[in-house]
Amino acid sequence: MNIQARITFGFGIQLDKNGDRIPRGSAGSAIHDIKHKALELFGGFTIFNTEGGWRSPSGAVAIENGRSLVVCMDYEMQPPSEKTAEVRAMADFIKARLNQEAVFVSIELVRTILI
Repeated sequence: MNIQARITFGFGIQLDKNGDRIPRGSAGSAIHDIKHKALELFGGFTIFNTEGGWRSPSGAVAIENGRSLVVCMDYEMQPPSEKTAEVRAMADFIKARLNQEAVFVSIELVRTILI
């Protein structure tokens, strides 16, 4: 068994950081590019459809469709953190492609095995 870091990037695909709607075609193109960036940086990914909500500092509520992109990194080779170059590069890429203020990032240590 290997110890790996499972990194989840959560992001909305309907509203940008200004609250403007992201056109469906633009979101689809961005998701395509995000998948290929994940392959480039991490060698693989899993992506899930999600729905999430958030409240802005002004109190406005937004509920929208999104995605959770899951990747793994070998923990022994490179302990991940919010400062790890690949994690930061992926988050920055998602933010830029979808015009987002922030991307949710969760890092968990997991034991993995291929059977």
